[in-house]
Amino acid sequence: FMKTVFIVDIDTTIAANSHRAAGLAHECLVCLSKVSGDSCDSCGSTDTKISQSSWDNFLNKDSMRKDVPVPKAQEVLTRMRALGMEFHFITGRNEGFRAITESWLGEHFGYDASREMLKMRPIGSNDSASTYKEYALKSLIVEQGLTDTAFVFFEDDPFVFRMYQSYGIVVKSPEGWEHWLPSPSSGVEPIHNR
Repeated sequence: FMKTVFIVDIDTTIAANSHRAAGLAHECLVCLSKVSGDSCDSCGSTDTKISQSSWDNFLNKDSMRKDVPVPKAQEVLTRMRALGMEFHFITGRNEGFRAITESWLGEHFGYDASREMLKMRPIGSNDSASTYKEYALKSLIVEQGLTDTAFVFFEDDPFVFRMYQSYGIVVKSPEGWEHWLPSPSSGVEPIHNR
């Protein structure tokens, strides 16, 4: 019998943050102009990145407090906790946001640091999401003694899916929450003649 542990991402997966994401703006890496579509309006390059000022606004603590829980995520994690299932959080947020993140998780998801781990990116880390999250997962495995464990990951980043798939099953979220706790049918269940 193999133990199963659930690993949960935060932003977009359980925290609806469209009010923050709406302000993310891309800039052209060639001419540094703002980009409004798939390519630069000035030079036509498709080589773009999210501007640092956009990231700074996205990662604003006051705005983070206004994130709302993804409804089905809240229901599923509450049910999982009631059933004694083990889950932990791995997020791309850095350690500078630990206090606001723990407070938000506690308020909306009953987070308790003595029961669940919250792995956060070190301040100054520039690793890709998949590189950082693999490091965090390996660290969690060692710290919690999870070597003979099956993992289920709730994640929204398609660049992280492949890495996590080498460790277990990935549930694309937030879409996947509905499948874990589907709405029951209403009406009378039909009787089948056999």
